[in-house]
Amino acid sequence: MVPKVIDICEDINNLLPADSPYKNLNSILIYDTSGLKPRVKENNPKTLASEINKQKAYSKIINDKNFNPYAAAYKNMPKYSQANPNIRLDFVNGHFGYFYKFGLLTNGWGIPLSIKFFEEDFYKSVEKEFSTPEEQKYFYDNASLKPVIVPFLNNLKKYSNFKFKTFLGDSEFDSYDNFGLFKHLEFEKFLSHLILVANPIQKLENLNIIPKVFLYVP
Repeated sequence: MVPKVIDICEDINNLLPADSPYKNLNSILIYDTSGLKPRVKENNPKTLASEINKQKAYSKIINDKNFNPYAAAYKNMPKYSQANPNIRLDFVNGHFGYFYKFGLLTNGWGIPLSIKFFEEDFYKSVEKEFSTPEEQKYFYDNASLKPVIVPFLNNLKKYSNFKFKTFLGDSEFDSYDNFGLFKHLEFEKFLSHLILVANPIQKLENLNIIPKVFLYVP
């Protein structure tokens, strides 16, 4: 089904006038992560508040100015929900909680092409201790790119001749290994973060810098 959607997008793109701001955006592959926040015991706000209060009380006892009760609370929280080991403590959409996290691929028109939920096998392959939820998000997001994008593109090759030319992602995907991966996958351009331009959409395809950090504001 996905190769068919991609081919339909290409047919639509071929009908667009050359000066259309949407021309060739279907050749951009965008990756990001998000998550579903289920109603499990660990997501009860009282659970986290209770742990933070414990750490604040401990902070007063030890009288250490460098002690961070919020970071300590995070480290003390269970790493996954008792209800399901795939529901993990993570930093998603600006706050941390227990999420069933996934990676999402879309084209430059925002059409979803692939969604992959991260399960226990993925987390076992990247097992590590983290000091902060932000550090965990960066590490997990960075590690998630390859197991999502490689099977997607390999499967696409079997059913379509279409080729994505540009990859667009957040700064979490900036790593030496990922830069090598993009070259191996034969992307012509890699845009990290996004780019701030006066005429944003139509100028994306004119960028040919690999890699560079950008900020894009539509």
